[in-house]
Amino acid sequence: MYGGSIRDLVQTSTVSLSTALYAEISDCAVQYCAAPNTPEKTIEECAVFAIEKFGGLCPAEIREAFRMAAARETAADLNAYHGQFSVRILGAVLSGYTEVREQMYRKIRHEQFEQDLDAENRERAERLKTVYPSINDEIAQWMSENPFSDWSEVPVF
Repeated sequence: MYGGSIRDLVQTSTVSLSTALYAEISDCAVQYCAAPNTPEKTIEECAVFAIEKFGGLCPAEIREAFRMAAARETAADLNAYHGQFSVRILGAVLSGYTEVREQMYRKIRHEQFEQDLDAENRERAERLKTVYPSINDEIAQWMSENPFSDWSEVPVF
């Protein structure tokens, strides 16, 4: 159930996904926001909200989003007033997580691009060494072909 994105899982099994999201969100609301008094309709709306607005996330990432918010790695506020969780809290948590996730993804892609570029440049340099000699090799070649042993032997013309 937790292997693909929410959007992909909706295509295969809506009922079990909704149940899993409901359980995950309800559990996170209690554990991370101290919100045991949240009405079932709110949790149901949160599950629908997660499917519609954050379908690219994996269901397991919901708990990770709450962990990061609790660790203040995102700017999300976990305060639930009167022990009630809200769609706004879920939206803030998942939005904050999505931003951090995007930054990490961009950083990893940039690092991978730099590594690929370095490898390509090294490969190109090796290829060029076999095709074109270095300047030292060229000078040595010219010197070996030089018929004059001293500068004074060079004709004036």
